[in-house]
Amino acid sequence: MQRYYLFILVLMFVTSSSCRKNKAGTEKIKDKVMASMSPASQNYGSKQPFSIFCSTEERYQCSNYAINYNISKSGNTFDIELKNVTIQDICATAFGSATCTIPIGDLEEGNYNLSFLLNGRKNNYELIVTDKSYIINGNSNVVVEGGKYVEFTERKLMRVPEDVYWGNIWDHTGDDVWSMYQWLDSALSSKGAASTKLEAGNYWFFNITDSGVPTLGGAANSISYFYKYVGDINELRPIFTHFPDSITVRMQNANDKFLIN
Repeated sequence: MQRYYLFILVLMFVTSSSCRKNKAGTEKIKDKVMASMSPASQNYGSKQPFSIFCSTEERYQCSNYAINYNISKSGNTFDIELKNVTIQDICATAFGSATCTIPIGDLEEGNYNLSFLLNGRKNNYELIVTDKSYIINGNSNVVVEGGKYVEFTERKLMRVPEDVYWGNIWDHTGDDVWSMYQWLDSALSSKGAASTKLEAGNYWFFNITDSGVPTLGGAANSISYFYKYVGDINELRPIFTHFPDSITVRMQNANDKFLIN
């Protein structure tokens, strides 16, 4: 019984220390805002448009504060007002930035204007959309209102071609990953999938270094790969049942088509 009460006390302490009550409201954005891009994609069956993720440089005592914004579109121009920080009535007590994800939409190839309004001052950027990438042009080093401006942390986001799949194979015992990969490559090739390489850059899902090395995660005894495949992904599923439990194999594309053994 004493152990039970001790457990309840510990649970109450953890719960009370991880969340607390706040007085809900808003406050002014005090410093600059960092921005980054995320591509149009499918995520767990939900279609995600091209978006801009914003976070305050200032860190708050609660990690669940949000940036309140308005967005409007006229022609190829998007006007984005970053209004203030919303103080939630429940505080997740961990230091963090106030954030928001701003959906821009499924953009056709072309040039667009992004006009950010922060504390009464504008920052203007050009967004160039091609079949290979999203590129941001503009001077993010213009200091406005004492250093309060919107700055993109990265100016180029690569797009994963729709017919490209990526993945890893790794051996939990560390013994036989290379021979297993050779079998996988042969099996995928027999179904019309062709090994391919991508240009260096940030693809949001992963990165490709200048030397061509992908950063897909996985253990040291793993092999990463990219394949072009235009057929029905269900035709590949039997391949992934071939491997023993000591081998993990996965493959996916940007449209939420996913295979794992």
